[in-house]
Order: sequence, then C-alpha cells, then structure tokens
Amino acid sequence: MLWSGNTAGWITLMFERLDTRRAVDLGPASPDLGDVMDIVRVLGETLTPAPGAEVPSASDNVQFLMRRRSGGPEGGALRG
Repeated sequence: MLWSGNTAGWITLMFERLDTRRAVDLGPASPDLGDVMDIVRVLGETLTPAPGAEVPSASDNVQFLMRRRSGGPEGGALRG
C-alpha cells in the first residue's frame, strides 16, 4: 500500500499496480463475467443513492498526493 486517507467517513487506499498474468475476459461465454457482474451489482446497491456530496473529488485527492510527493505545501514527501 502506498497511501491511505480518511475524509468524511470515506477510507481511501492507494496500492501499486500489479501486472497480472491473466486478463479478465468479459466476453459473453466468459467464466469471469458472473463475478464481474456481482461486483457491479453490489457497488450499485451500496452506492445508491450516491453518498457524500461533501467528499472531495478523486482528482483533488490525486493533486494533494502529487504535491506531497514533490514536497509541496502540504508538508514533505511521501514516506515509504
């Protein structure tokens, strides 16, 4: 994990991207399709109605992280 934060009751985690050996197949006969659809259904149920209009946008969070990484005004570079 590279970073975590908590804003307005939301927890955000940032992980390194991992290269995988197998791509998810979303074709009509794919064995992966059921799992993907289950995840989309759960996310839709959990995030409806959309929570927290006061939560900062993802782009705001990324800009904050980039400033921290470069030692910007939020104080110091990210520590590993």
